[in-house]
Amino acid sequence: MEVYLNYPRSRMTFHSNNRCSEVAKMNKAGQRRVSIAPASFSTAYGQAIAMTFGSNSSANDLWLSITFGDTDFEKAVAQHIRRTLGRHYTPLNSVQVTDHC
Repeated sequence: MEVYLNYPRSRMTFHSNNRCSEVAKMNKAGQRRVSIAPASFSTAYGQAIAMTFGSNSSANDLWLSITFGDTDFEKAVAQHIRRTLGRHYTPLNSVQVTDHC
């Protein structure tokens, strides 16, 4: 699952289809991305919650690539990361959450 988290626009978008045209946007230069899988969970989780956010293009969003083989669990991991980040970045406390594809 690919999850897009946007700070200034306060939104989180879930993409179960990795071939979605929206997912292709994660390949922009300098895009921040964290890949989370069972073998890398501790390290990747730490990277994700250590991210800093701002209104400039280099710090306004984050893609999470989460691979556990269980969509509900992957969404729960993404939501937990968002809530943790929301402790420091208020706009992330009440995001618009959508399932895109």
